[in-house]
Amino acid sequence: MMRRFYALLCLMVVAFSVYGFTVDGLVYSEDSYYGGVQVEGLVDKSHNGQLVIPETVTYNGVTYPVKVIFTQAFKDCTGLTSVVIGDTVTQIFQGAFNGCSSLESVSFGKSVINIHEEAFYGCSSLAEFTIPEWVNIMGQSVFENTAWYNALSDGFVIKDNVLFGYKGNKPEGELDIQDGIRVIAGGAFKHCPALTSIVFPNTLLSIGDAAFFQSHITTLTIPNSVSYIGEQAFQGCLYLKSITLPASLKEIDFWAFRNCESLEDIYSYIKEPFDIGGAFSYSDGDVDEYYSSVTLHVPAGTKAKYEATDGWKDFKNIVEIDPSGIATIHSEKNGYGAVYNLSGQRLAAPHRGLNIIGGRKVVMK
Repeated sequence: MMRRFYALLCLMVVAFSVYGFTVDGLVYSEDSYYGGVQVEGLVDKSHNGQLVIPETVTYNGVTYPVKVIFTQAFKDCTGLTSVVIGDTVTQIFQGAFNGCSSLESVSFGKSVINIHEEAFYGCSSLAEFTIPEWVNIMGQSVFENTAWYNALSDGFVIKDNVLFGYKGNKPEGELDIQDGIRVIAGGAFKHCPALTSIVFPNTLLSIGDAAFFQSHITTLTIPNSVSYIGEQAFQGCLYLKSITLPASLKEIDFWAFRNCESLEDIYSYIKEPFDIGGAFSYSDGDVDEYYSSVTLHVPAGTKAKYEATDGWKDFKNIVEIDPSGIATIHSEKNGYGAVYNLSGQRLAAPHRGLNIIGGRKVVMK
């Protein structure tokens, strides 16, 4: 979805290039998706010193909000030393400041919500910056090969409650993500085959593109705080059997769970299903068999909606459940796999009372 919009946007830029204009040394073009205009770069790429991206720009008597810094807009502008981004900008696209080797500081505006992959990659002088709390999606390798990143010791790479991944040897076994983390950046734990389970905090808002691509997790419970799961986030997790999706989800991007060939159960608590396209697509075998082998559990009264929504309607077995109800009662506390309390906190074992096991409420005597 997001990536498809991005591709569509690129086509739009070609279509609108004839309407491009220049003001104060910056090149702009009309942006029909995000509204307003996008910055495409500098007339003179040898510009030195500070760069200010304004909130608005006026051309031919019309004032436009500046919404986007476009792909590679300032790539390899090695004379830039600081950047101030206006408060109307919401998107910083792929590689926007890639290779700006003299860039030392960046001030993000009050509307930036998405910083796409490699936006500041290779800014080798960039040592200090603040990621605002309103940034809720972070791409892959955004700040890699910067002075800040290169100075880090091995271990978790975290800045301003954004988890960028792990520097050094790849993590193994259970990954317990600390409380307070709001965003997991794209590619954070990509190609971590020894990663077998993940415990997410209730503060988490989004999981970036390919964040857990080809890990070996077996169960997945997304906390009821996450609104976005990125493209290919869990693609190729071949041992993943059970997924629990919270009511808070607003977008699952393309191929998020592609080729999870062991998948048996999806527990979706989304009451108003949205188009997920090919989020659960499958390419390594019989597609009909795959969609017939997975049971999609949905809230009571929503089955017809799921059956009419792209992506979800591909599943052949859609079963309604009562999200507020109790699935079963047990007295024995062993052999259940991942166990959570009602707040989504991971437990070492079921406790007396109500537990979440396999996406279902279970009472332990």
